[in-house]
Amino acid sequence: MGREQVMIKVSSGHSLEGDIYRKTPSLHGVGVLVLHPYAYLGGSMRDPVVTELFGCLCRSSWTSVILRYNQRGVGASTGYRQPRGSGDFQDVLDVLDYLAGTLPPGTNKRLVVVRYSWGCCVAAHALRHPLIAAYVGVSFPLSGLSMILGTKGHFEELGGTRHLPRLLITGSQDQFSGEAQLMQSLTKAGGRLLEDDDSFQVVAAMAEYVNDWLRGTLAAARAAEDGAAITAFSQAARA
Repeated sequence: MGREQVMIKVSSGHSLEGDIYRKTPSLHGVGVLVLHPYAYLGGSMRDPVVTELFGCLCRSSWTSVILRYNQRGVGASTGYRQPRGSGDFQDVLDVLDYLAGTLPPGTNKRLVVVRYSWGCCVAAHALRHPLIAAYVGVSFPLSGLSMILGTKGHFEELGGTRHLPRLLITGSQDQFSGEAQLMQSLTKAGGRLLEDDDSFQVVAAMAEYVNDWLRGTLAAARAAEDGAAITAFSQAARA
């Protein structure tokens, strides 16, 4: 247990370099996957924003296992970097399977994806995984290289998962994630603005906000599940 560097074998045959933190003992069954920005612009799991998110989630009491990894061709990961992410979209599903397998047995296993910039696009294709319970996207790239990378199409993947809690965070001065573009896409997808907060100029404050939102969101979902179970049991008892 504790922190460990791992190589994750995926279905394509490639091996992806990972950094995993497993808590012991843990009564929770929550695994968190943190994804890095665009590899062709120097993105890796060592990115400062990814590192801050990873560290904050490792310190949190509601998580069991936290994992970040390098996509193909980055660091010690095999293969070639993917200009438009085609191979990465399958890889992330395989990595989620790996993460689920590390969770404590006998717990209600749930997975959360947290990502930064291009990682938001990759993770949007992970929402089909049956154990996904929530999505957080920091600086979804809807400006800058969006036309070349087709990021608006990846954003539309989020619209098909309205049953999942989803949080999007962006900066007004972010060159790759235009504030106006995000609000337009968010409104079209049926989303709403939670708050306008300038404290996120400090990355640590943003990471704490993500942590608090996820903790509250998963706690509310668990309470709703427990309530439904009690109701079902009561109905069965009356029958």
